[in-house]
Amino acid sequence: MLTLQNLDIFKEELIIINYKYNFIVPKTVFWESLESFNYIKTYLFIKKYRNEVKLKELKNLQELYLNNNQLTSVPDFNLLSLQILHLHNNQLTTVPDFNLPRLQELYLDNNQLTTVPDFNLPSLQILYLYSNQLTKVPNFNLPRLQVLSLYNNQLTTVPDFNLPNLQELYLDNNQLTTVPDFNLPRLQTLYLGANQLTTVPDFNLPRLQTLYLRNNRFSKEEKERLREKYKDITLEL
Repeated sequence: MLTLQNLDIFKEELIIINYKYNFIVPKTVFWESLESFNYIKTYLFIKKYRNEVKLKELKNLQELYLNNNQLTSVPDFNLLSLQILHLHNNQLTTVPDFNLPRLQELYLDNNQLTTVPDFNLPSLQILYLYSNQLTKVPNFNLPRLQVLSLYNNQLTTVPDFNLPNLQELYLDNNQLTTVPDFNLPRLQTLYLGANQLTTVPDFNLPRLQTLYLRNNRFSKEEKERLREKYKDITLEL
């Protein structure tokens, strides 16, 4: 039988630990046992702990799954090889400005965040912040970001994002009355539905393929203008 006590037989080859839905081992024992495992690549931790997770330094950890718990805070993980971090479906009200230089995917959706830092994450490609309580967001400096999801928040305004590689932007189900004339040269998908918009700019988005504008406050004349303007792409109005 594989136990925490005999895991060290795999110490130099261990790639994945899946600890999903286990409720019998005290978490202090578990963390202490993991402390010396420098070869772990993926760690799934789906236990419903109410208090803060205190992860030991695992220098080669690439993926960390802490979603669907009851976390109210998380540390600034010292995990310099981490590429994927799942923190969604918790009770987080704040998050640190993570020092994770190799992080590519960050999932913070379905929490209770009211603000987020201006993340310094030079490798980040996917950022999920939907279904929180955000009223504003920074003008993120994330040069590699490709997907930004902010739908189902309480945003009343958004910055004119300077995100040169962004391909998908989701801002639907907020409280926006205006939006900037985005300068996003690689943007392909833009969702602005379920806001309070009465007009939108004549976007100069050369790669735009889908524009979703349903459930706003456009007049009949504005809808006609938009249909003509965006007749060559998929328009949901």
